[in-house]
Amino acid sequence: MRFAYILIFAISLILRIWFNLFCSGSGTAFACDAAEYFRHAQNIDLTCKTLFSQPGALIACANVLLGQSHQDDLTLVKQTFLPLQSMSIAGPIFPIFLLACYKVCGQSLSMQLWAIPLIAQSILSAIASVLIASIGTMCFKKETGIAAGLIATFYPGFIINSGRLYSESFACFLLCLTVWIVTSYLIQNRRHYMWGYLLGITLFCLQTTRSIMCILSIVIITSFVIASIFNSQNKKVICKYWLAILVAFFICSVPWLSVQKLAFGKASLIVDRVGSYNLFVGTDTNSLGWLSVPYPDLSGIETKKYSTIVDHAIKQSPERFIKLMLDKPGRLFKLPWNDFRTNIGPLRPAFQAYFHQLIFVLAGIGFLLTLCRFHKEHTQTHILSIAIIAFAFLLHLTYLAFITVPRYALTAMPEIILFSAVAIENILLALKKKETAITSYNLVFIVLLLIFIPHLDLFISLSIFPDDNISAPNIVICINIILKFLLLVLSALIFWKFLTQTIRLTNYKLPILYTIISLLIISPFYCFPLRAYGRTFEWKTDMYKNGSHCTSVVFPSKDQCEFLKTTDAYLAINIENGSTLPTDWDIAINKVRINGPFIPSMSLSQDLTLIHSNQNNLCIEQESIVKSLCDAAAITPLDLRQWYLIPISASQWQTLIEKGAGQNNPSLKSNSTCLNMVVQKRANGNAAIFGVYCNNPRFALIPSLFGFSWEKAFYGVENEDGLSDPAYDQKIHITNAKSRYLPDIKLFIPKQPELSKDRNSVRFVSCPTLTLKDSQQKISNFNGKECQFSFKASSIFSPNHKNNFCLIHLFGYIEGCDNRDISITPQLCFTPKASAPNNPILFTSPWIPKTVKKSDDDNHMKFDVCFPVRIDAFPTALQNIDVSVSASDIRKSVSVHSSNSKINRTPNIHCNLQVFQMPNLISGVQYEIL
Repeated sequence: MRFAYILIFAISLILRIWFNLFCSGSGTAFACDAAEYFRHAQNIDLTCKTLFSQPGALIACANVLLGQSHQDDLTLVKQTFLPLQSMSIAGPIFPIFLLACYKVCGQSLSMQLWAIPLIAQSILSAIASVLIASIGTMCFKKETGIAAGLIATFYPGFIINSGRLYSESFACFLLCLTVWIVTSYLIQNRRHYMWGYLLGITLFCLQTTRSIMCILSIVIITSFVIASIFNSQNKKVICKYWLAILVAFFICSVPWLSVQKLAFGKASLIVDRVGSYNLFVGTDTNSLGWLSVPYPDLSGIETKKYSTIVDHAIKQSPERFIKLMLDKPGRLFKLPWNDFRTNIGPLRPAFQAYFHQLIFVLAGIGFLLTLCRFHKEHTQTHILSIAIIAFAFLLHLTYLAFITVPRYALTAMPEIILFSAVAIENILLALKKKETAITSYNLVFIVLLLIFIPHLDLFISLSIFPDDNISAPNIVICINIILKFLLLVLSALIFWKFLTQTIRLTNYKLPILYTIISLLIISPFYCFPLRAYGRTFEWKTDMYKNGSHCTSVVFPSKDQCEFLKTTDAYLAINIENGSTLPTDWDIAINKVRINGPFIPSMSLSQDLTLIHSNQNNLCIEQESIVKSLCDAAAITPLDLRQWYLIPISASQWQTLIEKGAGQNNPSLKSNSTCLNMVVQKRANGNAAIFGVYCNNPRFALIPSLFGFSWEKAFYGVENEDGLSDPAYDQKIHITNAKSRYLPDIKLFIPKQPELSKDRNSVRFVSCPTLTLKDSQQKISNFNGKECQFSFKASSIFSPNHKNNFCLIHLFGYIEGCDNRDISITPQLCFTPKASAPNNPILFTSPWIPKTVKKSDDDNHMKFDVCFPVRIDAFPTALQNIDVSVSASDIRKSVSVHSSNSKINRTPNIHCNLQVFQMPNLISGVQYEIL
């Protein structure tokens, strides 16, 4: 077995080093929360240097802890431990691990040296694979252990997250080490007191890295007490072991408790990770359990009890609360933690997802096999060890009540892998015997079927129903549920036959009970149309080729038509990969082409007053978070699926309505108006448009126009091969729909003013009329790096206006360049009016494409950017708006051949800036959606 363990370690380490250093690179090493852990490591390093270099600091700390401090001591301690304030809701162990990695290599902390902690974490991940193999060997069989080690070696979640400097991979190693020590104590009688020291240290590190694991510590201690009761021999050895555990735990706890008291004024062995906040968001039925944008009202949430928060969520809507809770297991366990949907070499995220699901199905079978064989093959110590493994998995169900993301399930995977190895070992053993081979083949088929059942969707059968059959969707839902349940029953019967042939049971009552209970537990998650599988009856049309199109027809009422002629409204389309929308798509209403600006709805949903300043660089908080996630995934926020709003003025509506009037459409009544909206691709490229089959004659469910969550986009599990839809669900009224197949191409009309009861006064609804304040055309020769355009802010913005909410529309093209694709970065440079004209304020929006490409219809490279800003939220008044258009990979001189000579031409950049002022945020105004 030693050679097998060495081989498992070597393969695991090679795979992880290859992936981290040569495949994925450094893009995700310190992404998102990993940057927080790095800052914690820096703060620990800074605090230690200050503590041991500043005279009297250690004495001041001792005086504070002993309650004998003076004001000077308190001031000194506060200044010394000030860098650790950010760690009040974070454990110290993983930042210390990061710090130790750099110190061992003799290097200072630097994100540029990302390979150092990645290699160290890869080693720990490879050791974890060996520990899993050893645990499997001790608890089950040698073959089971080898199978478990190989599964852990190739498991995509372990490979990918060995390159993410979060605490999950580190906690996974600690959990494997803890279970290995406990198993060695119970089964192999490895009871030297040195192992007790190691177990005490590991338990402390584990529960301060993952707070929920404090329960596992209690269970392990209790298990040891039970094992000691049954073991009447070696009392002295057992006492030494116990004492070693307690001493090690105490030695580790005292420094951490002391640091907490000095830095935060309070101390606890359990790290408080803002549980009330996580519970409130995780049970919020309005946001589907995700952190939403705009942010929810969280004032005073930390003072509320857990029971109060849950009771409030249930009272809001019991039905939605039940649906949300049913959705949580899928969010936690459906996909491996791969929030950026990273490939492992040629293996796409979809393959990783199916491999992950295969392991889970096998683990369920392996767990049932273990239960059925307890009384035949396992001793009491074996049973206790396996029970601890099962309990370690069950602890993760606690996350179902809180914000639930797949990374929390990473520490559950060692347990899942162990039970899946049990199933593989039993299947392979049965395949070798002639009398059980056929049943084993049937069981393999059932394993594949159990992976397929959740993906079964009879939506295509809707086409056999008449288009006006309202009950068709409900019929399909019922058929789908019944069919899935019958397939589950068939799976249970085949599994039962496998049990009777391979285990030779004498008592069938308990195995039958286990199988029935398992069937009832998994049926709701397998059969019901849960949100984790996507929106019910939503369809998707891939638009890869030039000429692909989608059409939506609406029939506005006479009053709506008259109102449209007097106000601005919006055409809204829901697509993914919208960065190519200005260049690769044609959008028309009644054969009249509609041009931009194309406004991403996610940019309108955020609070534009939450502006953060990093020296002179300004950013909006919520879109900076989205940008950091997108940067790690090598995309832009425009690549996320979302709505794009295209404003259409009242004068344009006048023309469109006249073209759609009844006299121009013989098939319609004379008083009807038809608006035929066509979205068509005019270039090849990856894109898709979505829609829904309506299951109600009055309502339809569409993606929300102004409610989204970046957590849902990156941590959601609806899309197994890509990012999920960040939008929530929104119910809309249907008026005059001629088809039940409704594409996500909508008219977005401000609600009309309504007459009051006395019909003498009018209650006006605030309508976001787009007022064009300035439009200037600029042409500049490209100097090889950038070109700049300047616009007077005084001619655009009113300095005393309380709500300078506006849309910046920057568009143009580059001519005289023969590159196929180039990188371009339009940047707004806001120059202060007063004291520092040479110290500009920079504001770079993330709502820009990474590259622009050459159009098919001309030889220009076009760019088109549109995003909102709140000028009054900026720290100073503005004098100029300088637009810096930076472009890379442009060939400065382009050779043009004529009949007489060869001419060198310098590329020119044409830039147009439009600023639209609006009285209100669009997301705060009432609308009708057609």
